[in-house]
Amino acid sequence: MRRKLLVASLALSWLALTTVGLVHREVAWVSVVFFVSGVYGSVLMAAGVLPRPRGAAPATGYRPFVSVIVPARNEQGVIADTVRCLCALDYAGPDGRARFEVIVVDHRSTDRTPQVLAALQRTHDFTVVRPTPEDGVGKAVALNVGLAAARGDAICVFDADARVAPDFLTRLVPYLGLPGVAGVQARKLVCNGGRNALIRAQEDDYTVFQTLTQRSRDRLGGAVILTGNGLITRRGCLETVGGWNEDALTEDIDLTIRYALCGWTVHYCEHVVVWEEAVPTWRGLIQQRTRWSEGSLRCLFDHGAALLGAPVPWRKRLDFLVFLSSSLVMALSMIASYAYLIEQWIYDATARRLSMADALPVREHQPLYTYYWIVVMVATVVAIAVERRLAPVALATASLRYIFFAMHQIVTLPLALWRYGRSVFTGRFEWTKTDHHGAALPELFASPPGPEPVLTGFGLRARAEAAVEAAPPP
Repeated sequence: MRRKLLVASLALSWLALTTVGLVHREVAWVSVVFFVSGVYGSVLMAAGVLPRPRGAAPATGYRPFVSVIVPARNEQGVIADTVRCLCALDYAGPDGRARFEVIVVDHRSTDRTPQVLAALQRTHDFTVVRPTPEDGVGKAVALNVGLAAARGDAICVFDADARVAPDFLTRLVPYLGLPGVAGVQARKLVCNGGRNALIRAQEDDYTVFQTLTQRSRDRLGGAVILTGNGLITRRGCLETVGGWNEDALTEDIDLTIRYALCGWTVHYCEHVVVWEEAVPTWRGLIQQRTRWSEGSLRCLFDHGAALLGAPVPWRKRLDFLVFLSSSLVMALSMIASYAYLIEQWIYDATARRLSMADALPVREHQPLYTYYWIVVMVATVVAIAVERRLAPVALATASLRYIFFAMHQIVTLPLALWRYGRSVFTGRFEWTKTDHHGAALPELFASPPGPEPVLTGFGLRARAEAAVEAAPPP
């Protein structure tokens, strides 16, 4: 009921504001919203491109037993190589014995995933667990099932298409020993970026949102976000907040917020990388980004009020609220701007038809998206160029590609708002899985002493697998 009242009040307030704007032909507030959002994003970009420190993992001495959980539903194309990669992790105790386990949660797969896992278990040491028919759907359900079977004091989560270097845990786990740190997020990068323009655009997008903004938030004391793949958390902290929220579409963001409400923080470790597939089709991208935006809306309405009094610094609370509300603010502003543009078209057509253009009041054309796109796109493209050291020709191509790619928000943000409103009033809840295809995944060599892992080419095997007998084809 609280959600319904909140959503209804918001909808009526927005409708009243938009109606007043239509009547008085005044749309400056939309431009202000877009412009302020652009300035805020530009500040994050500026902080992100500053020279980044090069440091080794902290000597915390924290080296717990780690349970690696991999949710998998219809992942026959990628799960075998992911399991081989994770089983080859180099994380051992003083006695040389492995201090981790791999748990795959086969969540009601209807393809050949069960057969692939069964064949792989003949040559690799990992556990397969399956939810009961009474369990629900969604990644959070699978994670909680995996947590119940886990033995570790630290829980590491990977998606079914993840690829990491063998020393991933060795380099990431020590950060959990820092005071107040409940979770650590590795840097996510796209590993199949050369296939088509859409995937290359997502490669740029990951540079922005998985590297630059995470880095700047970590530097400025803002809201570093767990992103679902390549994260590790203390089991005690996870159990204190009740595990993963099975009602959340973005269980990673939800968990980050609940940690903040307890006064804990998430550390961003950009020197440790997890590689994953980008979505190869526009349809898949729309589904993925709509779910992400809808998940942010759910977190905003579930935790927004509590965040105001969270026991964390004010700048982190502000950043959380800006991050969570961006989908809502941008969606409402977009819909309002659509209404104003339609009004303008009708107005101009009527004036021309009646030959009364001089008699009708002249409307000042507000820039609407203009300021926003100029500010955001210039800042973003410059940041991408600096981070990736692009040559002028490559920069021009990347700029056009990313501007076109960013237009998906015109569809995904209003769609996410519609889906969330529908779920509040009807109880209809949908969780759309991102499909993985297993194409062009990277071959990772062991990381050198420096901060960056080495990507040596595109293939399906890690060098560490040479010491592990490959499973026979299922």
